Amino acid sequence: MDRVLLNHGVARAIGYSHLFFMNEECRTSHAKHWDVDLDGSPIATLPIDVAKNAWVANARSQLHIVSVGRLVNFKAYNLGAPRIVAALRERGVPVTWDIYGAGPLLGEIEEEIERFQVNDAVHLKGELAYTDFQTT
Repeated sequence: MDRVLLNHGVARAIGYSHLFFMNEECRTSHAKHWDVDLDGSPIATLPIDVAKNAWVANARSQLHIVSVGRLVNFKAYNLGAPRIVAALRERGVPVTWDIYGAGPLLGEIEEEIERFQVNDAVHLKGELAYTDFQTT
């Protein structure tokens, strides 16, 4: 909570119009949370090339989920990955999940992987450079 208050205080001090957001959803959620108008705050997209998906399904396809991002509280969906993988496997769905990123939730995610016994299916891959995003 302290970090959230500190971040909002810094944002107010430098001026909302000087903030950059990575996408419209992020800007909208901050505007709602802070109860301010951020329409003047620009969006700076990441320099990632978008390419046509080369994947084609077949009868032997395995579901492969990939998460990319910092392992922080407001992106805590990665904490649920081991439980989701375990539940899908119980239903007969062959699945793996690669998690790219680093941050304070790393230890908790490792604990969840052990707890749900999905070490062979949920893989912590470390940080992913933007230049390697498309090929990875």
